[in-house]
Amino acid sequence: MDILERSHSIGILREDLIRQGLTLELVEDYSRISEMMELSGKDHLSPFTSPEFNDFTAGNCIWLCLHDADGPVVMGAARLEDLRGETLDRYWPRIFRRGYLDGGMQRIENVSPAISSVVQGRLVYFGDLFVAKRLRPSLVILQSFTAIGHLLCSLKWEPDWIYCFLRRRDAARGAAFQYGFSVVERQPYRWVGDPPEGRSNDECAAFLPARSLEGSVRSVIEVVQSGKGGPLSAEAIIERKGSSRTVGEAS
Repeated sequence: MDILERSHSIGILREDLIRQGLTLELVEDYSRISEMMELSGKDHLSPFTSPEFNDFTAGNCIWLCLHDADGPVVMGAARLEDLRGETLDRYWPRIFRRGYLDGGMQRIENVSPAISSVVQGRLVYFGDLFVAKRLRPSLVILQSFTAIGHLLCSLKWEPDWIYCFLRRRDAARGAAFQYGFSVVERQPYRWVGDPPEGRSNDECAAFLPARSLEGSVRSVIEVVQSGKGGPLSAEAIIERKGSSRTVGEAS
């Protein structure tokens, strides 16, 4: 997708959200994040997107929030990670150790070789996605929100990959595809000892390579323009995007 196509796609998705009484905000004052979390009902952030653990600037972060008449209903953050020549089997253990301090001990090990050999270059972590309870039945709104997030990341940073972490049981029901990611690594790493609060051994990593952005976004726009707006089942999403693949198979 060129710049005009990506911008036009954002316009289509944003107009549909406005039609449903929702307002999209790019949060520029990161000191507001805690207040917005409280209003939305979200009780914590991971160290990868928390302003308390990161020196965020307009150049390395996107905080996106969707509001209804009562306040924030969807939140998510994206963080630029320009690895250049570094591999994930070196980068991830370092940021996990810093983010989840435990006496300087290593927190993860055995990063998947399939990830390290393929997922390289300019990355964006897109995580801490939160949906208020009153909006959770509206899957198409969440799909539009994440598609806009992917497009904004693409326009701002031109990443090679966008990725997130999620529970395996959520991935099994199609959540990775609902969030616009096209490939899944079911065993991305192993925790050393007990996982910290908010994390678990039941985690996988989902990825969206740059070449798959157009198909990911187009599938959401098709739903929006069809006027159906109902939830897509995991089977329907997988049928639209193709069979579930691992990161290695996406190379």
